[in-house]
Amino acid sequence: RFGYGRPKPIDVLVKSLDGTRPRALAAFRGASLEDLRELGREIDQQAEIDRANGPFWEAAKIMCDAEIARAAGTAGHGERLLHAAILADVRSVVEGKSVEELEAMQEAVAARMAAGEAMVVEHWQGVTELIRVEKAKKYLEQNYSTCDDEAAPSSDDKNDEPEITDDVDDGNADADEEGSEALCPVALPQTPPGTEQRKPKYITRVRSGFEWNKYNRLHYDSDQPPPKIVKGYKFVVHYPDLAGTKPPEYTIHEDGESGETCIIRFHAGPPYEDVAFRIVNKEWEYSRKAGFRCTFERGALHLNFNFKRFFYKR
Repeated sequence: RFGYGRPKPIDVLVKSLDGTRPRALAAFRGASLEDLRELGREIDQQAEIDRANGPFWEAAKIMCDAEIARAAGTAGHGERLLHAAILADVRSVVEGKSVEELEAMQEAVAARMAAGEAMVVEHWQGVTELIRVEKAKKYLEQNYSTCDDEAAPSSDDKNDEPEITDDVDDGNADADEEGSEALCPVALPQTPPGTEQRKPKYITRVRSGFEWNKYNRLHYDSDQPPPKIVKGYKFVVHYPDLAGTKPPEYTIHEDGESGETCIIRFHAGPPYEDVAFRIVNKEWEYSRKAGFRCTFERGALHLNFNFKRFFYKR
């Protein structure tokens, strides 16, 4: 299903677990209530089969149950037990903590309840449940979500989408069939010892969709669509503390012996490390009308591009 660009949430979790596409939290984002309920059943099945990875599936199940409650418009167990006036305060305390810090908080609350110091038991049960959900989220985030899958454009980035024109002459638009996902960075040589540099924050998106050219129109239909293809990419790399006046730049490099992919590398200089990504090796469209953009403003490098489209002729 990944090959056809239509992965299910359980596919995202499985790929996150085996390390090929570590984006576990993306499995829950944007899923419908029906999809989440199906995911919950599939997580139970996987947990029964794959006992060696019990902690992963347990955390996934906790997250799924919390998202089901949210999608259904009902408060989770922890939220029902807490007074509305203090729910936000409790959330502000648990959010942003590491797994270790949340475990320490959970142990402290349990000890207080065991000692009879918790006068309002329901309150502390609610706190415990919120900690439990946040701990599951942090566990998945720290261990199985290393591909920047929660990065989202800032409010300033809403108007940064390129202008896209669909020049298919048969009028079959594919806007509703397109999707995007994040890219994982490619490992680069380590910075020499003594050099203090940090990795820049970034947002990456792969634009994919069906190519309804004449060939595909002849051989496929909406019930049996063609495989999705990569149509372009979007990168936003943040350099708020860049020294000097030279703007960041990108370069394209060969990807070993592979001719199907290449490496795009972003370089800015101190105090930032280079960051690189593997992309499809195709010819770019460089006109702004076709979606190309390469600018550096307000401390962020924006690069958007789409690939050239070649039409089938009989």
